Amino acid sequence: MLFGLDLILQECIARPLTNLQLDNEESGADCLAGNLVVRLSFGGSMLAQTPNFAGPKPANPRAEVIATGSELLSGKTVDTNSAHIARALQGIGIGLCAVTLAGDDELLIAAAMDRALARSDVVIVTGGLGPTVDDKTRMAAGWAAGQPLEFQPALLAQIEARFARLGRPMSENNRQQAFIPAGALAIENPVGTAPCFAVERGRSVLVALPGVPRELFYLLEHAVLPWLTARFPAMGAIHTRVLHVAGLGESVVDAKVADLERLANPVVGLTTHAGVVDLHITARAANAAAAAALVAEVERTARERLGAAVFGADGTTLATVALDYIDAAGHSSACVEQGTSGELARRLAAARSGAFRGGALLPEPAAGSDTNALLDEALAHCARMFAAPLALACVLHATADALQLGIALQPPAPAARQRFVRSMPLNSTHAAEWGANLALNLLRGQSI
Repeated sequence: MLFGLDLILQECIARPLTNLQLDNEESGADCLAGNLVVRLSFGGSMLAQTPNFAGPKPANPRAEVIATGSELLSGKTVDTNSAHIARALQGIGIGLCAVTLAGDDELLIAAAMDRALARSDVVIVTGGLGPTVDDKTRMAAGWAAGQPLEFQPALLAQIEARFARLGRPMSENNRQQAFIPAGALAIENPVGTAPCFAVERGRSVLVALPGVPRELFYLLEHAVLPWLTARFPAMGAIHTRVLHVAGLGESVVDAKVADLERLANPVVGLTTHAGVVDLHITARAANAAAAAALVAEVERTARERLGAAVFGADGTTLATVALDYIDAAGHSSACVEQGTSGELARRLAAARSGAFRGGALLPEPAAGSDTNALLDEALAHCARMFAAPLALACVLHATADALQLGIALQPPAPAARQRFVRSMPLNSTHAAEWGANLALNLLRGQSI
């Protein structure tokens, strides 16, 4: 067993394992009765001996999230908690620098905690605080902080009271939820049965929260964020703006704003989404107004360089912008699709604009169909079905060696018809999204 632990820890922790001490001596409330108390030491220095950091706190604290649970690694459960935590931390001026997913394994979770505590000021761990065998966060946190688990009678009383209010008997295994690392600050959970805690190691702090979103969101707002704000009073503010670009590829956008991407503050980065490029601008300053001013200056420069390709910012959608554009010109539009599962119509309908008259989805086209012929039929169907001056068609079908994407816009004047056909790889997973974005960009008066 020692050999197995040694191998796992040397693989997981980025520094040599020089001593592993196993202590099975019972020490009253200092350990879980009947369980093994494990203390780890690295490089000859016990983690438990690391003093709490009492010096000045950093002005620009870094945070990490460790989301635990083997279900997050199966692809069946999506980690939405980390995104919520990132937004919440940003609101108080703490930037999130990393997110780690860890399965239900004490050693792996402890290794992730150890790495995070070594490089970040705040580590928030979600999940693993329940009463079942696969709830590993408490023990892992004790190992990472170098502290044994201590029984907290007050926490057990809170758990018992919670079950009493619910009118349910408490199982004996719920008792283990009242154990937290020695010296940790207990965080009461009034909306669940799992007590939480914050434990320090050196200048860093680890906060363990439930994985249940409702409980996590409540505790973040009412306990953790106020506590972190008091802990880091000089952390300032963070402001973020996201510009949305359509009609230009990522490499073209990158070439136009490359110097902005090299700035230290604000930080500028690009992400792509099937025909749309997002330009993220994030600034940190002493207060919210100063951070917003830094972002605004970079935004002005980016808009000047990218021109009409920038269709909006933050929550603005391409469908809303396109429909507002034709509505301002006194027009309305309808669409007909084939092979796209109705992606274009869904987006137009979600914009909730009177300028959208409706959409239709034609049956899947026959193999080997001609893309231009399919577009002609879709436009004709749109004219017959909807009384809209702007007919928009989007078709997607497979040939022997490629996907064919066709988009056409028929305005009242036949000579002004616009048409676009593109070949895409057969294994394209976002072809329908590409089609919808290209069609909407065409509808807002931009060439594709």
